[in-house]
Amino acid sequence: MLGNLGKSLKFSTNIKFGIGLLCTFFSANILIAQGPFDGWMKGKNKTDFALSFNQESYDTYAFGKERRAEKNTIQSASLFLEHGFSDSLDLVVTIPYLRTPSCENCDVYNQGIQDAIVALKYRFSKTKKENETMKSFTAIGLSFPASNYSDSLERPIGARNTSFLARYFFQKDFNNGLFLHFQTGVDVRFIPSPLTSVPIVTKFGYAGNKIFLEGFAEYFYTFNGGTDTQISGGTGSIWLKMGATIYYPIQPNFGVYVKAAFIPDGENIGLSNTYGFGAAYRLKWK
Repeated sequence: MLGNLGKSLKFSTNIKFGIGLLCTFFSANILIAQGPFDGWMKGKNKTDFALSFNQESYDTYAFGKERRAEKNTIQSASLFLEHGFSDSLDLVVTIPYLRTPSCENCDVYNQGIQDAIVALKYRFSKTKKENETMKSFTAIGLSFPASNYSDSLERPIGARNTSFLARYFFQKDFNNGLFLHFQTGVDVRFIPSPLTSVPIVTKFGYAGNKIFLEGFAEYFYTFNGGTDTQISGGTGSIWLKMGATIYYPIQPNFGVYVKAAFIPDGENIGLSNTYGFGAAYRLKWK
């Protein structure tokens, strides 16, 4: 994610690290983020670890196209790791822990480790011009239940999906600190029942000497989905999500962030507001 962008944009050591870790933060939480893939590479023998905490809440859940009053809160702590095997190949791993009240206004929670993602990200092109750098990537991975959590509860933490993930994305980095990002691909679920979904993500951001700002919009569409009969029923979702992040690098190998996102519309999804914060650390292997 980091070194190549720093060379082209000539940022300070702190902000070069900050850009990479900001993307780590995005990837660290699947509830608020745009998936685990971003437009920067780690670099050979570098590993980022991130821990992210978030709270998502909503008063309305869309069962198909029908909206019903359903209050729910989902709290999460997500561990993210990305390791650079080379300057163009990274390993990506995410492990989220979720909890949600098992009923409204009660102190009993459904909780546990949810669905992990293990993937490889590859940068297959990088073109430098006078004022900008264009990069293109592919990524493939697998999402699967990382614990034996139940999906038959009133408010489960997930639907126990096992899916194949494939992405294509490109990013343009400008020397003045601005960048543009576009991403799409396919999620093919084969357990518990076949479903195919397409995500579309756009991002726009600015990396200054002391601050990093980014806004994003993500549209997620599932073909031939059904209608949920319970919260997180797993019959296939359609939604639009928008959000923003502010990142601050504290030291060359450590940084923190805050961010927020919301879902204004969708099907088989809670129309939620989400807030989060996190911290990350970079390890360089000899």
